[in-house]
Amino acid sequence: MRILFIIFYMLLTTSTTAEEDICFNNIIQLNICEEADRVRDLVSDELPQNISQNLVLRSISSFKNTLTSNAMLLYDRDFLETALSDGGRTMDSMKQQMEVMTQNAACSMSYSKAFIELGGVKNYVYQFQDGELFLEITIKECE
Repeated sequence: MRILFIIFYMLLTTSTTAEEDICFNNIIQLNICEEADRVRDLVSDELPQNISQNLVLRSISSFKNTLTSNAMLLYDRDFLETALSDGGRTMDSMKQQMEVMTQNAACSMSYSKAFIELGGVKNYVYQFQDGELFLEITIKECE
């Protein structure tokens, strides 16, 4: 029985330590998990927000060191596929372009870049206006 208690205690201690490692895994020991919550609270007050003519940032959430932004494209999959086909492009080429643009945007803003470099993760979920998932992009580092 005593061995079971010791194993249980070690498991509990290990999971807390792992969470702390995620939150403080940076050179200045900033609690990036608390920072993610702070950013979520600041940005939430400004939502929904038009990012462009066809893109609206609807919500933002945080969990540990991750910020997740949920954006809605103001059209459906059929519209996008038709527009891409008419332009001689594919859905894969559009997804690659979105990944590059999202990476560039996240890493070109100084605050966002600092958040990522201090151990934060930015996750972007893009959905069509009917709720269908289009693309999910996770950014863990800036080059």
